[in-house]
Amino acid sequence: MVYAQLFGNGKRLRSEKPPEVIPEVVPLARQALSTLGLPDELNIKAECEPYPQESLCTVQPMDRCSLARLLRIEYGRLIEPLLFGGLSLDQGISHIRRRNAVYLVAVDENQHPMGAVGFQVDGPSQLVRGIELITADERLRGHLCNSLLRKAEDELGAQVVEVNVSAYDARLQRSFANLGFRPAAYAPAMVFHGTHRLDVIKMLKLNVPYNPGAMTLTDSAQTVVSMVANGFG
Repeated sequence: MVYAQLFGNGKRLRSEKPPEVIPEVVPLARQALSTLGLPDELNIKAECEPYPQESLCTVQPMDRCSLARLLRIEYGRLIEPLLFGGLSLDQGISHIRRRNAVYLVAVDENQHPMGAVGFQVDGPSQLVRGIELITADERLRGHLCNSLLRKAEDELGAQVVEVNVSAYDARLQRSFANLGFRPAAYAPAMVFHGTHRLDVIKMLKLNVPYNPGAMTLTDSAQTVVSMVANGFG
């Protein structure tokens, strides 16, 4: 279970912009918002196109040269953050590597970096966690999401792939949903960015059968577990 509570300025600093979510997220979002006594206004995108997976860019591992170029890209890092993790390119390549993080870089035909997706690898748990998505062109977002999943599944053998997705970008949520990710938690005001706190959706892709076994839960916890379980069938 994921539990949350807001203290101090947590509620006051929450973004006044209504979250923009796909229908699959709505039950979890409303449950979390109402439980915390927050406004449950949502901009529901029932007809929402995912970001395209096709791109002329190729993907390769990040090096120090591409890092310098990526730091000039604002979108996804300084403006409109898309994925949330505890690491960022701002912290430098040495710190990133010490935390078992990897970045895949999308480069154009001239080998210029146009975006990147970062993730951490938890070998013992066979879990891969997306941490950052940066793109100079939003059309690259779907391509990088797919590259993350292919790396996690085909090369790293991940049993679980996890992403903390912005609750304000329904197209990104749809892109992950179309790749087999399902919403597992909704965290209001989870991340501070700029001048306000943003809602975040935790989405999981399971590559093993969903079989949690017997659980003893409170009534409110059972409500949330039932919502999540419906997504994993």
